[in-house]
Amino acid sequence: MSVQRATISPKIKLLRNRLQHTVQLSAQKAAAHLENPSKYPLPAGNDSLEHAITSLVNALPKRRRDKFIDHLKGELNTTPAKRKQKYGQLASVDLKANTSIADQVKALALPEEMKLTDKELTDIKKRYKAIPVPKPVAVPGPTPRQAAPGTILQFAVENITCVETNDARKDEVQFSAFVVDSTGARQERNNFFSADFKKGDSKSPGAAGNLFTINLGDSTGGVFPATFAGGVLIVEEGFFGGSERVEVAGAIMRVVGKVIMAGGLVTSFFPAVGLPITIALIGLGAVVTLSGDILLFSGGDEISQVLPDELVLETPPLAGETFARTVEIGFEGDGFIKKGKYSVNLRWTVA
Repeated sequence: MSVQRATISPKIKLLRNRLQHTVQLSAQKAAAHLENPSKYPLPAGNDSLEHAITSLVNALPKRRRDKFIDHLKGELNTTPAKRKQKYGQLASVDLKANTSIADQVKALALPEEMKLTDKELTDIKKRYKAIPVPKPVAVPGPTPRQAAPGTILQFAVENITCVETNDARKDEVQFSAFVVDSTGARQERNNFFSADFKKGDSKSPGAAGNLFTINLGDSTGGVFPATFAGGVLIVEEGFFGGSERVEVAGAIMRVVGKVIMAGGLVTSFFPAVGLPITIALIGLGAVVTLSGDILLFSGGDEISQVLPDELVLETPPLAGETFARTVEIGFEGDGFIKKGKYSVNLRWTVA
């Protein structure tokens, strides 16, 4: 079921800041590595956020790589006092270590002002109760069979509407999408639909919008609550060449997936809440928006935001349950949302 939002408490704001700083420090580490790899080695393996960011930046044209590094140089060269003022406890994170930024943050004791009491944890879990999905109106006829437990979860993009174009007259755009489950497993589909849009145009990808099938047993291990996130990325068709566009779109979605899973930083301190509620508590949209400094250099006005929808299933779902959502996506430019906005209708279906 989807979850209700609780009022953001001062402690939650501090936890969000901690996650935001983790993302920013990971971006700084990637920029430092690109300029001086021997001084700033990446962690072993390729599962870190720094690896994902580095792969994305390496897929960009040289001028954008240089812009990314130059932008973050200022942060790298600030005085220890200024870093302490901005990052607080996280100023002690060592960008020269070959341990990932997220692992270093996990190793730090959580400050007292961020710790949630048992009562607060209980209140959080109560607030995030499932919102009942309206059931279809019964019609006369044979008594329907009792719904069976669902075994798969499907993610689809049903309709796309251009609220405002990014270009003066019309947009020529391509759409990519991804899903992530609470185990961190990610699926992606690059350029599943392309079309020209004028302001007010509404188009359906049709069968091409039936994107992902997730095995509920594999993705949850039978443990609930379970969290799923799905998002859409829009790329101006003429900006990158075909193979370049696929590479960059995939790299962006890998970064977003890693940012989402960085939400586990909070879970490590509050296991009683669990990852599904933690992601909802922090707010996926807020978490992914934290990567704006990274995505800004992946295309500027030509690549959209990525604001995933989140689905939390508190209990095993029944076959036939559906969850319809609408997300609005804008384009990034110079750190601000610029002209160009799309409304995307998504649907999760249990089968």
